[in-house]
Amino acid sequence: MRIVPRASLTVALVGLMMMLAAPANAVSIANQAAGPHDVTAQSYPQWWFPPGAIFAIHNASGKCLEIENSSANSGAQAQQWDCVGQRGMYFQIWENPPGSGNFKLTSLYTRKCLEIEGSSYSNGARAQQWDCVGQLGAVWHFPSSFDSTWIVNNSGKCLEIENSSYNNGARAQQWDCVGQHGSVWSLRYCDPYANNDTCTSPNALLAPASDPLIGKLQAT
Repeated sequence: MRIVPRASLTVALVGLMMMLAAPANAVSIANQAAGPHDVTAQSYPQWWFPPGAIFAIHNASGKCLEIENSSANSGAQAQQWDCVGQRGMYFQIWENPPGSGNFKLTSLYTRKCLEIEGSSYSNGARAQQWDCVGQLGAVWHFPSSFDSTWIVNNSGKCLEIENSSYNNGARAQQWDCVGQHGSVWSLRYCDPYANNDTCTSPNALLAPASDPLIGKLQAT
């Protein structure tokens, strides 16, 4: 059963204000990435990210997106796990090519791309890491509200945790963007090399909405 949360009035109003303030091309990028029945990502603008910034990607479950067992192998699946500082939970976002509104999401330590297996357009196709060789399944968009981000694949489907599970090891896959709880993410800036590690904290700086000097609307 897929769980659809009730959107708060506050988030809806903030999202509307952001959309009105966004450049037209930013809204258009989000709309192109969203599916035809999308009720979440379609309403929000695409955000710009500092090239190579490091993130911990928290699901609405409270767990982090990671590469299983922090594997360096192509084909290792993406899943959720407790945010305990494992190497597989650190990612970087790169606009590719710059100014395109298309992004790749790479594992910090393996330099491999998060992709949808086989660049599939099917619901339930799993997310995994693979060499970055220009495959369409490794193209992502990040429409964002004030405190949440949807990670939308080139297929138009959302990255989610299967069945909106709260369990460690629940796999990441793509599904239609229909407001399911498991498709809601927060990207948090962090520095795994710092003495005071912020990557494992749910209070780490939110990206992009919490700091206009770090996360800002793409304006190209």
